[in-house]
Amino acid sequence: MKKFYFYFILLIFFEKVFSICKEGENFCSLCNPKTKLCEICSKEFLIPDKNGGCEGNKKCKVGFNHCLECNEDSDFCKTCEDRYFQDENGGCSYTYDCEISDQGTCLKCKDNFILIGNELKLCKSINSEDLKHCDKINTINGLCDSCKDGFYLNSGDKKCSSIQNCKQSSFGVCYMCESNYYLNKIEEKCIKQSDDFLHCKQTIDGKKCEICEDNYYFDEEGKCININYCSKSSDFLKCEKCNSGYYLSEYKNSCTKEKNCYIGHRYLGICSQCKTGFYIDFNDGKCKSNEEENDFKYCTIYDNNECISCLHGTFLGKDKKCSLAKNCLESIEGTCIQCIDGYHLDMNNKCTSIENCLKVDYSNFNEACLDCGNNFFYNRTNNLCQKMYDNFENCKMTTYNGNECYQCKNNYYLNKTDNLCYSNKDKEGFYKCSYTDQAGEFCGGCEEGYYYGYLDHKCSLIEGCDISENENRCLKCDTDNDFCLDSKTGKCEYNNEIESQDTKFYYKCNVTNAEGTACEICVDGYSVNKNGLCSDDIHCSEKGEDGLCKKCKNFEDEYLRQCLNAEFGCVETYYDGCEECNDILDSDFCTKCSEGYELDKNNFCIKIDK
Repeated sequence: MKKFYFYFILLIFFEKVFSICKEGENFCSLCNPKTKLCEICSKEFLIPDKNGGCEGNKKCKVGFNHCLECNEDSDFCKTCEDRYFQDENGGCSYTYDCEISDQGTCLKCKDNFILIGNELKLCKSINSEDLKHCDKINTINGLCDSCKDGFYLNSGDKKCSSIQNCKQSSFGVCYMCESNYYLNKIEEKCIKQSDDFLHCKQTIDGKKCEICEDNYYFDEEGKCININYCSKSSDFLKCEKCNSGYYLSEYKNSCTKEKNCYIGHRYLGICSQCKTGFYIDFNDGKCKSNEEENDFKYCTIYDNNECISCLHGTFLGKDKKCSLAKNCLESIEGTCIQCIDGYHLDMNNKCTSIENCLKVDYSNFNEACLDCGNNFFYNRTNNLCQKMYDNFENCKMTTYNGNECYQCKNNYYLNKTDNLCYSNKDKEGFYKCSYTDQAGEFCGGCEEGYYYGYLDHKCSLIEGCDISENENRCLKCDTDNDFCLDSKTGKCEYNNEIESQDTKFYYKCNVTNAEGTACEICVDGYSVNKNGLCSDDIHCSEKGEDGLCKKCKNFEDEYLRQCLNAEFGCVETYYDGCEECNDILDSDFCTKCSEGYELDKNNFCIKIDK
């Protein structure tokens, strides 16, 4: 009796342990009916575990699942390819915080992370600030779709706030309310605008408005009123029409008596800033052209017969004229002809204090020389153009310590092992190279106008080329960044858009045929149809005998709307209700609507009011 009881308890234990094996769950595709253990896993890199599921990798192999080096003490990968990271099951994934991956694509994230994205999968923490108090997460864009009880979804940033009618919040504190609501800072509430708080944006104590909406200002009673001299205002709080005798300024938040005005004074009706190409003459308050008279070119404010303010990016000289050069003494039509003492003109008619400098960079607060000319190099330590000597032969610019070369002159590349400049004219590994890697073994960057191949480390004239045959012909394009190899021309073409593309077979194509007339290899999830184009297999629910898609899947998610195109199958559309869209240059140009919608005159699908 005791022996029977022991076996009975043991049977219950085994059933409880192994009853969790279910086909289609825990990556198991076939369960053993006797042992209740998994026999075959659905992914080739997984093996059955003792709990009825699947885990871990098969024996690690170099080159498999983006692995470069295996760990000697385990089956896990030790070193992954560039831009790939080790996951917790010994594989390599394209994203951080991944637990299980298949050939670089993440299948499962770590605990407290969620897998988001359509083609490019990423793991996002469910504890991140923008998902705080979120109840339902959108797995395509990683934003919140609905909030937990007691919280409200902000329409602006898709975050959850405890404040109803809040549009933008940070760490649970609202700082912007929805339209027609104002924020009460003390009570931390969004309150419906009343007559006393019409067009109010924020109040501190709830007694008077503190901040008005854009293009509104306080009147004598502290209420928010519209623009002065404006007779009609738009829904966007912009003035549409001014009172008689006033012009609407291009800034559109004020009315002015001057027709060439850009911004008018909202109280006085006079101009405070003229349009580009005009200056304010304070003698009569008019906006006058600064192109007709050279003395006023680039001038914005004129008073007492001389310019007192210049257009942004130009400078007022001692001759009271505007030029394109700082430290300019005298100019003609904006071109500097003489610099102040201590400065001289470079080849762009800019004033520089750096002797022997031909071209100056003014983008930083301290000017720097971009070109010192032949036989000179730029020393960034002392801000001088110095004569070349042994270690700086063919050097264009030094490092900030001044001891090593930082950039070589054209037709030379910087070898980072000895920091010397060598010719890059020979069509070998360093052709058109600008600098090497730290070991000096291969090129690390290219001259301007050339593109770097991240797989062969060579420079070519072809954008998006990973491996080039020569500077004009590519052998492999960067398919990860939406480039397609045209096998006939050897060029890399963008494959991520249809709009305005003359060669339609590039769309979703990785490699064309030898003639360059059709696609030969499509991106994952797409296949070549009878017309030589790549059609969507992921979102197609029904195909005809000719292999073309006849119907697209319906998705509840608003970010996965698809419409059927006769050539490309299912294509993305931003509007709901569209079932077929056969104008491939505009996927929102609908030809057939779903039930409950009808086409309007602009070929958009409009919901039918019942």
